Amino acid sequence: MSIEEILDSMDETLDQATKLPLMKGKVSVDAEQFREYIKQIRLNLPTEIRQAQHLVDDRRGIINDAKAEANSILRKAEEQANKLISEEAITKQAQQRAHDILTTAQSKSKEIKNATNVYVDGMLTRLEDVLTSNIADVRKTLGALRNNKS
Repeated sequence: MSIEEILDSMDETLDQATKLPLMKGKVSVDAEQFREYIKQIRLNLPTEIRQAQHLVDDRRGIINDAKAEANSILRKAEEQANKLISEEAITKQAQQRAHDILTTAQSKSKEIKNATNVYVDGMLTRLEDVLTSNIADVRKTLGALRNNKS
């Protein structure tokens, strides 16, 4: 069961709980059932954290791959430029072509890195929002549970 499903179950349980007379907003719930929900959240929470770590690791991998690809493109561009320059008859043309290749490689490298950062940032932001929402729901539910004990 995911954290979202557990929180939905907790919310549903609260909606169906018996309202206490003369106690505005207070309801009676099965404490053991809520403890089980909390236990399930604790068991599932590390999964969410592991998923966040995987996203961070994936981001590092994507960035490293982008750097490696950029370096490879640059090396190939330099090699190609050196070959073109070595031929006397087309030296000027080779220099311009090499410059164009390097500029394209650097531009592509920046684009890949920026796109990767935007993608990973979006994923981490969505994950942070989900985790923040889940934590807020858990705190709210715990607060309601503790208020019911009083």
